[in-house]
Amino acid sequence: MSAWPSRVALAEACKKLAEHPGIEEGMILSTCNRVEILANTKNGAGADLRGFLQNYFHLDHAELDRHLYEYTEQEAVRHCSAWRRASIRW
Repeated sequence: MSAWPSRVALAEACKKLAEHPGIEEGMILSTCNRVEILANTKNGAGADLRGFLQNYFHLDHAELDRHLYEYTEQEAVRHCSAWRRASIRW
């Protein structure tokens, strides 16, 4: 089951992400078992992506943090590189 009931809902979430304070550009990857948000922040400032998820999905802080991983800078690059390595195997 996806976090979004339709492609229209996912497109709406992407639009809301782009409008979120501190986000210059962003992307949402939604698969059958996870949702990943990649974002480039304005002027290198941190953006409150937890706040975006809490507001959009109406989750409380404790519930969200149990399921959340956050990567920044080089960690994020390594994580995305793992996607590429996994996709080459298929």
